[in-house]
Amino acid sequence: MIVTASYHVWAAQRALYGPYNENLGQIRDLGKGEFAITLSIMVVVFILGVYPNLIFPLFTHYVGSLSLAFMPLVQHTSGLGLKAASLILGRPGSI
Repeated sequence: MIVTASYHVWAAQRALYGPYNENLGQIRDLGKGEFAITLSIMVVVFILGVYPNLIFPLFTHYVGSLSLAFMPLVQHTSGLGLKAASLILGRPGSI
């Protein structure tokens, strides 16, 4: 494990902190437009990380349809049965 960690540190140093390649040209900071796009994406990711229920209702219909489509496979392979499958769907007693 120590050898693997040492190799990863060595590889990261070579990949990230190697000499600058002059063929890349001049590196510049983000422009105003690029910064605005990056900031807006970061805000959306942060908000959805704190309040994931804002977007979860959009997926419940599709996830429910997929789970119903795969229910015979689940019953056959693991023997969960309809009651457990309805609990997975979040609707106890609906099936």
